[in-house]
Amino acid sequence: MHFDFLSTINTHWSSLEIRRHTCTQCNKSFYLMHTLRQHLLIHTGEKSFSCEVCGKQFGREGTLKEHQLIHTGERPFKCEQCGKTCARKGDLKIHMLSHSEERPHGCSRCAKTFKQLTKLKQHERVHTGEKPYQCKLCSKRFRLQMSLLVHQYTHTGERPFQCNVCSKAFSSRNNLKKHRMIHTGEKPYHCSFCGKSCRLLQHLLVHERGHTGEKPYTCDKCGKTYTHPSLDNHKCAKAVEKPHSCSHCGKSFSQAVNLKVHQLIHSGQKPHDCKECGKQFNHKSNLSKHMRIHTGEKPFECEHCKRCFSCVKTN
Repeated sequence: MHFDFLSTINTHWSSLEIRRHTCTQCNKSFYLMHTLRQHLLIHTGEKSFSCEVCGKQFGREGTLKEHQLIHTGERPFKCEQCGKTCARKGDLKIHMLSHSEERPHGCSRCAKTFKQLTKLKQHERVHTGEKPYQCKLCSKRFRLQMSLLVHQYTHTGERPFQCNVCSKAFSSRNNLKKHRMIHTGEKPYHCSFCGKSCRLLQHLLVHERGHTGEKPYTCDKCGKTYTHPSLDNHKCAKAVEKPHSCSHCGKSFSQAVNLKVHQLIHSGQKPHDCKECGKQFNHKSNLSKHMRIHTGEKPFECEHCKRCFSCVKTN
């Protein structure tokens, strides 16, 4: 019997239910011994394929070849609808979804919908609090695998994504993409109400709430609503019980987690590291504000002159 394509062979074998090669670790079975050998690398952790440019190691040759596209800049996969090019075929498939309005995957908890099932599963972890990805060096856990990969650069000091204009390097492709817009002046996000252009999607969302009056963020103490998620500077007028007291200075807090954060002032501990420059902070919100130096993000807009700022000054 003759087969023109590997996929046809796989379909044929699947119909015969032939799976001769079984993994002794997890009992998963495969049609080919070569596929089983590749699978075993998951259990052994072996990484026998090394990048000649940066030395990074991989368990599969195909993964190495995809990685090398970072160094060559090659983007062989092109979208036929808009001309956008991608380094990987999988990235092109994901991009093609942007041309479709269909969002078939809905969250059962908040009714939010997604174009990809993987995005829905990632979103569901917001509700469950699940963080399945753990750093082997410091045991810190993450909701997304990409967040773990970016975090690991804080241990290695690696910044593989470099701006071709000013040579500034970044630990994540997303931060590099945001930075490049500073040079190009690109503002790809447009307000559907007044036509104003924004550099970042977050800026557009905050801006459009000025038109719609939407205030999706609510203080869980007094019920006051806000257009922006940053409630750090909100002074809640409603009196609340503060049963958690600091043993060092006697200051009281309504929640144990706030006391824990406060105690970092006394211990001098700074557990939140900047992935770009290594600077450390005792509070996650301070790290978020600092990151705007690197990304150029200015999410706060003046209602009078429409000028944008990276932070809000309060009295």
